[in-house]
This record gives sequence, structure tokens and C-alpha cells, in this order.
Amino acid sequence: MYIARLKERGICSLSGNDTLSFLQGIVTNDVAVLSDKIPCYSALLSPQGKFLHDFFLIQDGKRILIDCNLERCEDFRKRLLMYKLRSDVEIKLVEDLTVFAIFPEAPFEPYDIDNGIMYTDPRNPMLGKRLILSRYTADRLTLQKNTKRVPGINYQMHRIKLGVAEGPAEIEPGKSFPLEFGLQFLNAISFTKGCYIGQEVTTRMNTRKLAKKVPAVIKFSSEIDVKLREIIFHNEKKIGEVRSVFGNHALILISMSAARSLQAGQLIKVGYAEASIYFPDWLDF
Repeated sequence: MYIARLKERGICSLSGNDTLSFLQGIVTNDVAVLSDKIPCYSALLSPQGKFLHDFFLIQDGKRILIDCNLERCEDFRKRLLMYKLRSDVEIKLVEDLTVFAIFPEAPFEPYDIDNGIMYTDPRNPMLGKRLILSRYTADRLTLQKNTKRVPGINYQMHRIKLGVAEGPAEIEPGKSFPLEFGLQFLNAISFTKGCYIGQEVTTRMNTRKLAKKVPAVIKFSSEIDVKLREIIFHNEKKIGEVRSVFGNHALILISMSAARSLQAGQLIKVGYAEASIYFPDWLDF
């Protein structure tokens, strides 16, 4: 089992009497589960249904913590403020907290921690657990037996092998549709909770099966220099592009028609190299 500090993650907090109702009206998932101390993975979309942010919501006493991309934290906070209007909600950046991932999923006893929150990743149990700690505690964290501390890139490689995309590096803000990355299969979208920003487009795409792309994973025989957004070909035809690369694995986005015609293990061409393709177990297309 491994533990990695995710330096690319930041924390915001929301508090106030209207926090739950405020979130319920703007994000893609049903935040009612937070009342039962269940973490929630969700997204914020544009009115046109385009992806803007993905994040985790976690109840922490009287406030809700938001685990989001660090570089996009301020943009996320500003967008929330834009929608807040007169709601009794206070939105803050929390700079004294940091995020860890514990992976892969395995039975273990919780860490003995102060001022920390641990929960199973709501996207997929194979992603393991997430741990939010104060930076002071994080620097002095005592590891359990059989747990090895590794760089954050090790976790990213594990995530990519599972075919799970994250924004903004892989899910391009303002241009991508969440259903093209399978976010509905990663517990990010509720189709029963009612209205939210971008809900009409998202529901229509789901009902009419309008998503034209799906995520997949390719594996090279060894580590090679593959550029982001590099075009992928099969039988001399463009079928998709590379979204991220870690080691000898890459997360790709390919056309739905190509995905339905390809078999797991089949070779496709990326630049001058060949790679075998496979599809995430959680994806249903």
C-alpha cells in the first residue's frame, strides 16, 4: 500500500446556513448525501453544459471542504461567489490543509491522526482513500506498517491506468463535455436531483446518447516521448488524441465509433509508435 501527497490539490471551504441548498442548485451531483457524512464527487459546468471544475465535497463539522485543483482554486472560488448572490454562504481558500492519496484500495485500520479526514474515493474504490490533513500534521505523519510513502506521480500513474480523468489537465475547461469522460459512471452526476447549471444539456446528452467520445488507456512497451494532444490513428484514420502520459501508459480520448470497433489489446498508432488499447472496467458505452 502506498501514500502520496497530492501537491496539485487545494482546499476551499463553504459555511453558512444556505451552504447545502446553494451547492444543490449549481453542482452536478446530489449533495444531500453530505448530511449523512458521505463524501461527494461532483463538477461545476457552464450554462452550455461544458466542464469547468471537478472536485470532492466533504462534511467537516459546520463547514464543507472542497478538494479541488490547486491552480484553479481561485477561479473556482470566484465562480461560486458569482452565483452566491444573497445566500448565507461564506467561501474561503484554506491554505493550512493538504491532501494525500492512499492506494490501491486495501483493508486497513484508519490512521491515528489529529485534525484529519479520511474517506474512500467516491469515484471508484480502486482509487483507494483520500486523506485531508493540516500541513503541520502532514509533515509529521507516522506511516502504518506495510505503507510506503511515494511521490505524487505514482498516484497519477495509478489513476491513469484506471482510465480516470481529472480536470483541468485532461478534461479541458470550457471545451469538454463531462459525459465524454464518463463522469456519469464515476458518481459525479445525478440525473434525478433536479436543476443545476448545465443540467439541460447534460440530461439531453445522456438521454439521447449524444456523447461522441469516450476515455481509454493505451500501453506502450516502454516509456517513450509522447506529446499531449498527439493524434491517435487506427488503419490510417484519426480516432482520437492523447490527454495525459505517465510512464508507459497514457489516457486518451477516442471517438465512440472507434471504441466500439476496437478490441482490448488491439494495437493503435501514436506518432511513430504502437500501443495496445484497453477500456476502463467502470466504463459502459
